[in-house]
Amino acid sequence: MGTWGIGKGQAGLIGGATLVAGALGGLLAGMLSDRYGRVCALQITVVWFSLFTFLSAFAQNFEQLLALKALQVDFGGEWTASAVLLSETIRAEHRGKAMGIVRSAWGFGWAGAVLLYTLVFSFVSPDWAWRLLFGIGVIPAGLVLYLRRNVAEPPRAVTPIASSGQALPAARSIFDRSVIFFETVETIEEIQRLSAGESGRTRARCADTGCSSSTTTIAS
Repeated sequence: MGTWGIGKGQAGLIGGATLVAGALGGLLAGMLSDRYGRVCALQITVVWFSLFTFLSAFAQNFEQLLALKALQVDFGGEWTASAVLLSETIRAEHRGKAMGIVRSAWGFGWAGAVLLYTLVFSFVSPDWAWRLLFGIGVIPAGLVLYLRRNVAEPPRAVTPIASSGQALPAARSIFDRSVIFFETVETIEEIQRLSAGESGRTRARCADTGCSSSTTTIAS
């Protein structure tokens, strides 16, 4: 903010652009993982995110930084690709713990970023410190080498329906008119049965305790 004299509104715009881009990145990563594989999608998202984080260090004005942060779409893509990969490779008895570790890593990463920010800004001029922090963001790209050497693509599960060539029922079929009509009639009949049962119980209490005529009329 001090380098270009931008206000809080512009700083908030950069943060908002990053979040919106992350949401789009999550959708794109999901489609990529289905089309090209889980490991490939994870590699693409890590490289893409690291690349535009690194390029942000060379922004010369607010507009360039905003554009680079908006292009950092795989902020959310990494979460999508890694979650799908973990869910298909980790055994069921350990899957919850693994996903919990991934989710908790967000908090540890945030804390680490705060500590790194404090350290860098303590020894480097503010005009260059933020650029150095963005430059450090290229380091996660090295994880791609590990992924290529040590992480295999999980086998795709094939359901009996899918293997037989039959199409899975569309989710929108639950909104078919006949289904809605049937469910509506069932709901109305259930309400009537409940009302009739409550009315019978009210008459029985009146017979035992002697309710007023107005109460009996209402119950009827």
